[in-house]
Amino acid sequence: MIDAKIDRLWDEGLVFDARVFTCLKRNFMRGFDTTMLAGFADDGGGALEAARALFRWRDDATETGETKRIGVGLTFWCALSDNTDAVRALIAAAGDNAIHVVNERLLVHRPDLFALFQRDMTALHLAASLGSSSTVEALLEAGADPKAKSKAGYDTIFVASTAFGEPDMFRMWAKRFPDWDWNRKEPLLLGSTAFGSAVSSGAEHKLAMLKALVSVGASPIYTAYSGGHILNGVATNPDLSEETMHYLLSLPGVRDLVDVPMRPQTLGWRFRFKLTRLLVRLGSKNALFRAISLWEGQTALCSAALNGNAVAMKMLVREAGANTQLRNARGLSALDQGRLVAGKQYYHPLLRPGRFIERRQTGLWPVDSTGEEKGEKGAWTGV
Repeated sequence: MIDAKIDRLWDEGLVFDARVFTCLKRNFMRGFDTTMLAGFADDGGGALEAARALFRWRDDATETGETKRIGVGLTFWCALSDNTDAVRALIAAAGDNAIHVVNERLLVHRPDLFALFQRDMTALHLAASLGSSSTVEALLEAGADPKAKSKAGYDTIFVASTAFGEPDMFRMWAKRFPDWDWNRKEPLLLGSTAFGSAVSSGAEHKLAMLKALVSVGASPIYTAYSGGHILNGVATNPDLSEETMHYLLSLPGVRDLVDVPMRPQTLGWRFRFKLTRLLVRLGSKNALFRAISLWEGQTALCSAALNGNAVAMKMLVREAGANTQLRNARGLSALDQGRLVAGKQYYHPLLRPGRFIERRQTGLWPVDSTGEEKGEKGAWTGV
């Protein structure tokens, strides 16, 4: 099926998209034997020639124009597909120009492609996030800038944490760069750390990554600009298992955050919280506004209920003793927020409902002359 999609993209002239899916074919098949995956194996003609065939690379004016437009060449694609031998061959062929080749930056912004392709990303970013230590080391040895950042301010480690960073790569990085700041906050919008990003995205390959990050000095204790912390991040990721949750709760200081609500750390975020709550009261149906309006005062348990994260709810209540009756700034408890997404009949025994509260008492949804709520279907704020 993936091959059929790639062929269709090529037929439609979507060169960038076709090469992205070609690179990510190996990642889509994680857990399967990919040693002889069609197009990736060296059939004796050399790794570089195999890569040129795989990406349908053309030595013509059209290819030159495409490369100039997007800002990156074949080294970028070989790094993304973790073809270390081809990367080394391209570096060797570049000679004195190798340092320029390995530091080429992506000029197009394609967030629609897995939210991964941001402007100013380099081959090193992608090799670290979806490849192996060997490809990363090859690029570093050729002069790749370890401190290069994307347009959004994400460095190599942050991107690797968000995606499929190899645990050994983090350890290798720590040895190469002993003064690396593992707790740097991404500068734009949320202000999370690499560890926080790792927790918030992806599934069970994350456990080994989290352990590797802790081993090199990354701290699970942080406060994002929005006021979120590690357990808020956990709550938004329903793919994390009980084993991962148990590990996180065993880390020093994490249990102390169980009932700590989100409180904005900057004036910008205070303004966002107040503005979105006002807009919701005025009847805004904008999904982003409604989501952000829930964040202030949000505990991890509230976030877990809102995101349908049954594992987090179970572990937060049973293992960490989360208070089920705490409410956010909109006056909503965890059970209320479960009902926002699952309907007013939603109930979970872990949330121990107390007394019922009229929706009109919160003042968050308008009511008509008969007292019926005029907001979205299933939006119930009582417990």
